Amino acid sequence: MALDERMKILKMIEEGKITAEEGTRLLEALGKQRRKRPESETDEPRWLRVRVTDIDSGKESVRVNLPLSLVNVGLRMGARFVPDIDQ
Repeated sequence: MALDERMKILKMIEEGKITAEEGTRLLEALGKQRRKRPESETDEPRWLRVRVTDIDSGKESVRVNLPLSLVNVGLRMGARFVPDIDQ
């Protein structure tokens, strides 16, 4: 889809609808937008890995792997219930 958008911008420059400087700014903005892809579009899922180890025995007692997207949703939901703090 980004290729189509780039082509549209280049076509607008060619047709004289926008200047080359405006086209450059649009292409740069498009490039920045591509670098900030949402996590759902990335190739590899990211995980929060939680390990709880017993200090005395050194044995792992709990192992939990959570998708980072789920953690983000939980944080956003929890933020609604936190009182507003000035700092």
